[in-house]
Amino acid sequence: MEETCQAWCFVDPCQCNVSSRPTAATEGFAWQGHALFASSETCNLSLAGSERSKSKKGNSSASPVETPSFCRNFDQDNYGNEKCKCIGIEHLTGNVSAEVDGEKVPYPMDVGSHCSRWDDQPVGICSKEDRPSWCGKNWCYVDPCACAISEPPKVSSYFPKVTYGKKPLYYSYETCGSFDTFTFDSRSACVNQETEAKCLGIGADPDDPELRKCAWGGPEIKCLGKELLHFCQVNDQTIQDWTWWSFSRGDVQRGHMGPAVVTAGIYVLILLFFLMVLRGLL
Repeated sequence: MEETCQAWCFVDPCQCNVSSRPTAATEGFAWQGHALFASSETCNLSLAGSERSKSKKGNSSASPVETPSFCRNFDQDNYGNEKCKCIGIEHLTGNVSAEVDGEKVPYPMDVGSHCSRWDDQPVGICSKEDRPSWCGKNWCYVDPCACAISEPPKVSSYFPKVTYGKKPLYYSYETCGSFDTFTFDSRSACVNQETEAKCLGIGADPDDPELRKCAWGGPEIKCLGKELLHFCQVNDQTIQDWTWWSFSRGDVQRGHMGPAVVTAGIYVLILLFFLMVLRGLL
């Protein structure tokens, strides 16, 4: 009996070079403002590749996968900077609890899927009269390896067991046009650790690199979410556009030289020039 069921998953049609389509089963849900798209071809690449190969042989004018028209008009006001888009499925029903400042706070199931004041809740620390400034600021969850804006995204503490693309959740206020005061107040945020020892001590097991939350990038970069230093730098080319990424092992691996290396090279050239002038005078 021929197997008819195939593996499938949700995909971003704007970043997908294989066939995908909206799914009726999830009608009413949305991703970055448009209908959810699903693809079985991306989960069966070997089969899809052979079928496309046969199609090309039989029809030399086979058309490429067409990109939906909405991909050309990204809504940056609601879904973040185009270089650091919000992620998540919108319009899910129900609530999920997160621990915020020692208290359990209910959030909608689609929390972080678009730019919104998600922390502006009638319970918890943000319901108090002297509430922190971050309670009224817009933010969303983002893919840390596809975020090329000046301020790096940060590892979320709300849902530590939730992952996206095998990476923990990262949030960004900057992509939504807000200034991040939430991270400034957080003692456990990677970016607030000033020494390597404190940086590597954040996480479920500081002695296990797999369970660490943060990674040390040296005296200039200091402490960041470990995915930014040990995953994204190798697997995603957008990292070369990050203005905060001044010099790292990633630059060396890709053959790029950061500003620190360029500056050192200029000083060496100036020194050699003066040495040549002095020798000429002598």
